[in-house]
Amino acid sequence: MNSVKSAKIGKVEEVAKAKAQAKAQAKAKEAKEAKEAKVTKAKVEETKVEKANIYNLNNNLKLKILLKKTKQKYNAPIWSLIEDNLKKFKKHSPINLSKIDRLSVDGQTIMALGKVLSSGSITNKNINIVAYDFSVKALDKIKESGSTAFNIEEFIKINPKGKGVKILG
Repeated sequence: MNSVKSAKIGKVEEVAKAKAQAKAQAKAKEAKEAKEAKVTKAKVEETKVEKANIYNLNNNLKLKILLKKTKQKYNAPIWSLIEDNLKKFKKHSPINLSKIDRLSVDGQTIMALGKVLSSGSITNKNINIVAYDFSVKALDKIKESGSTAFNIEEFIKINPKGKGVKILG
């Protein structure tokens, strides 16, 4: 009878050991998967940044080619000035709406050689603002004021000779 009891106890201990081992293996597997997920996530983020940089370089290259062709076709020196500016500065300096408002008059076209940011506003003026890039809030404020925003490519199509433009950099 004692041998039957000790055999049952031995079986219970074996089952408990097996459960503990299975639990430890599951935890180790979970930790390994979590580590792999972190590495994968980091690689995905790194790839996104690389793609964004390539996209920006391609856009810059396309813009430079467009500027050069437009300058040659329409004999418009403004586009070589813009092209030179793009060559010099990899990161375009931001320009706030308050500066654009301060340095513009009603009906004028302003070309900002950088990203237009939303600090400030356009007051009582209807101006055209051309820029390399705009923040979302800046675009909203420009539309609210009754002014118009264009990226450089759009503006070249509208005004290929670049006449009547004030450049802010």
